Amino acid sequence: KIFEYKKALPRAYLASSYELYSSPQQFEKKFFDPSFDPRHTVLLEEDPGITQGASSHNFTGITQYNPNAVTIQTSSDSEQLLVLTDTYFPGWSTTIDQKAVKIYRAFWAFRAVVAPKGNHTISFFYKPQSFLLGRKVTIISMILFIVAIYALPKAFASYHLHHRTGSPILNSVKSRAASTRMKLP
Repeated sequence: KIFEYKKALPRAYLASSYELYSSPQQFEKKFFDPSFDPRHTVLLEEDPGITQGASSHNFTGITQYNPNAVTIQTSSDSEQLLVLTDTYFPGWSTTIDQKAVKIYRAFWAFRAVVAPKGNHTISFFYKPQSFLLGRKVTIISMILFIVAIYALPKAFASYHLHHRTGSPILNSVKSRAASTRMKLP
């Protein structure tokens, strides 16, 4: 037999109301209250500043889902919260119609953004600061390596040339000394 859990939240959905919590204890109290319905009310750490109210029409559809990028189409008749039940983690950024927006921590572990009224494309991208820093360090290292490949052989060739034939200054001093019959080391 295969069982289906009917109360599972969808991967992405729109909610029209929210409540705030300020501590883990307050979150647990609200979340585990038998009258609480997470399909309609989102628990947030910060106030997103939207007008709460019921919506008669809303739609979400995931159009792209990859480990580092998620794209969702939304349609609603009022401003709502789009909840993506993927893990909230620093390094994620979000755009709505290619304009950067803030991500809120929903239900302590998930992501939420304010979805404006109308039809919109909401994209989540994972670009952590550590990755961007690593990319910069790699590019700089590659540039230095390429410079070293071209510069070091010329420096070594010049060094070997001077030690084989002597430096121009030392050669001129030796020739003057030979003409005056002085002995130099």
